Amino acid sequence: MLDLFKHMLSTFDRGETQALVTTINASPGFKDMIGEKWVINTNDGSIEGGDYARSVVLEAAWESLEIGEPQTIIKDLGNNEWLELFIEPLSPPSELLILGGGHIAKPLVVLGKLAGFFVTVVDDRPSFANSNRFPEADEVICLDFESTINRKKIGPNTYVVIVTRGHRYDSECLKLCVGRPAAYIGMIGSKRRIKIVLESLQDANPEEKLPRIYAPIGLDIGARTPEEIAISIMAEVIMVRRRGNGTSLSILREG
Repeated sequence: MLDLFKHMLSTFDRGETQALVTTINASPGFKDMIGEKWVINTNDGSIEGGDYARSVVLEAAWESLEIGEPQTIIKDLGNNEWLELFIEPLSPPSELLILGGGHIAKPLVVLGKLAGFFVTVVDDRPSFANSNRFPEADEVICLDFESTINRKKIGPNTYVVIVTRGHRYDSECLKLCVGRPAAYIGMIGSKRRIKIVLESLQDANPEEKLPRIYAPIGLDIGARTPEEIAISIMAEVIMVRRRGNGTSLSILREG
């Protein structure tokens, strides 16, 4: 059991999602399996724990992870035998990394916290990067963007929002983030400017396929004010996080 939890901690340190599966009941022929535990790494499908019924456990865990909530599943093993499994999805907290402490960042921090993110704000200006300006943020970093991004752990649970004070800083941040395994990278800017930046990135790395970059950032809801733009950005972040499609629910209802 100790080795199992050590494995869980190391997986968390890598920012990977996993599921803890526990047998809580079983048919008479499998009573000795009650209390048996497995840990499944959802990134690569690997499984640690008991040897028996690993394929059954893996199948049950994937069913639960698609829902994203803890649940109990009864798996039929045939010949009137069964296992009752409790499955707990375990994810490191998702981080909303906001690069830029300007007028859009303020409502974005509030919305990020409401959506359950660990929110970090970065700016190189002390007047824009302080806890008085962002009391809701979990972390406020006053440092240049390059140093921060280079030392920051950006992984599969990191959602990067680039909203700095100018195109030059936006471009620099994007170039530093594009090679990192972030769940989401979004950058503010006009279509023309973004086209130039993306073409420059591709020219600099002709052999590499660029990851999906959400630019211009946000969903098209006609946003104009900083608050509306922040809502547009968070809507897109949540869409990516929950694998939505951004379609109006009324349109889906109408088929």
